[in-house]
Amino acid sequence: MRKSAVVLPLAALVTGAAGFFLRRAELETAFEPSGFAVPGDSRTIALMALAAAVIILSAVAGFMISKRYQAAPKFERAYRTGGVTFFLGFLTGLAFIAGAALYLFEHFTYGSAGLFQYVFTALSALSGFSLILLAYAAFTGRFSGGLSYLSVFPTLFFCLWLIIIYRDNAANPVVLSYAYRIVAACSSAFLYYIAAGYAFGKPYPGKTAFGHLVTVYFCAVVQADPLPLWTRLFFGASLAFALFMGVRYFKNLSKKDA
Repeated sequence: MRKSAVVLPLAALVTGAAGFFLRRAELETAFEPSGFAVPGDSRTIALMALAAAVIILSAVAGFMISKRYQAAPKFERAYRTGGVTFFLGFLTGLAFIAGAALYLFEHFTYGSAGLFQYVFTALSALSGFSLILLAYAAFTGRFSGGLSYLSVFPTLFFCLWLIIIYRDNAANPVVLSYAYRIVAACSSAFLYYIAAGYAFGKPYPGKTAFGHLVTVYFCAVVQADPLPLWTRLFFGASLAFALFMGVRYFKNLSKKDA
């Protein structure tokens, strides 16, 4: 799939950029001064329709890929990368580590650092190291056994973050104000979960393609929300992983009849 490998991730990114501007316009005009969403706002409807279209088209693309292509059952082969992609993967891991440091610094500053915050910081930092090591394994073609267990940390991190998003918004009746954070975190958790499967010899080409495409879209859209820097780093890193590693993944797919 080498010739068209860039097309799908790039299409998801362009659509995500459109969603980003729609979301920004929605946040500026689709909420009343009281904070409640304006019923039937055209921007809200358009953004929901765009999100639904992306999910459906990504699912269709994933289904077609699963029927026509196969992926290597090993992470270092399925995501085999060159020097540029390895460097970008390295930066993705560093973004996670930087986000962990900023998160902990923020809670220290406000005197709210506790066990939960330490666990969150540890998981995010371990996720960063995991992504760096996975990028290195894909670049060198050498995958150590212990890395299989490290590969699950990004998924665990996003699952914990979903709990935090819910906890922080438990008293917020306007779900629309944080809905895209939830969807972006869910899509990221799904992608990292499916990608980690390759570290255990479990390739799922269709689900992997779907995960990369929807994560690119939703992690682009959510950047329009008013977010602290550490949050932008986590979502931005996941966007970069989904985009650049996704391109390499699509390039490494082979036809089933080959």
